[in-house]
Amino acid sequence: MRIGIIDDEPKIRRALRRMVEELNEDGSFAVAGEASTGRECLELAAHHRIDILFLDIVLPGPSGLEVLDELRRRGWKGQAVMVSGHNDFDYVKQALQHEAVDYILKPFDRSDIELALNKARERLIRQRNERLSAQQLSRMKHESDFRELLEAKLKLYDGQPLSPEELARFPLLQTADKFRLHLLLLPDYQELLKQRFQMDRRLLSYALEMFIQEALTRSGARETV
Repeated sequence: MRIGIIDDEPKIRRALRRMVEELNEDGSFAVAGEASTGRECLELAAHHRIDILFLDIVLPGPSGLEVLDELRRRGWKGQAVMVSGHNDFDYVKQALQHEAVDYILKPFDRSDIELALNKARERLIRQRNERLSAQQLSRMKHESDFRELLEAKLKLYDGQPLSPEELARFPLLQTADKFRLHLLLLPDYQELLKQRFQMDRRLLSYALEMFIQEALTRSGARETV
């Protein structure tokens, strides 16, 4: 995970960098860069991938909160640890409203930084897992729709009528006389699955679907896969 350190005091930046490096026992963290102003922070985030920001609230130019607001507007999904020399509840409230993962006060020590890093890492991992789950669900739905459409086409091929639910789900199949069923034979299916797709049947299914759709498009056919 790549870390940005933003503070207008060089000694604070040095302290943060040192503590991050000391806590990086498993090699999961790397300091991507430092900045001393709000504008420099925005430039840093625009040119480097930043997963975690240690962001001072009081900065020359845009404040830390204004910087975080702009980063969120740009779609930044990383985690911000707000740093302040003021134990001000209003600052804490605003930091939480901007979805900061933690708020630490100067002077801080190693345990403060360790706790903040752990919070940020856990939230990033949770977000990544949620994205993967959403992608997996979307892929599963796509595959399920494909299987149901194929089953409906097979019924038509066998001369069986479609149920009202199937006709409502796939209205194009109501004009069955305009459709043809194409079968693609793979004599070396297992070998193809092993050598090219690492035994991932879903990936093979998707690749075949894309291949057939492209072939139909090039031929000018109106069939759907």
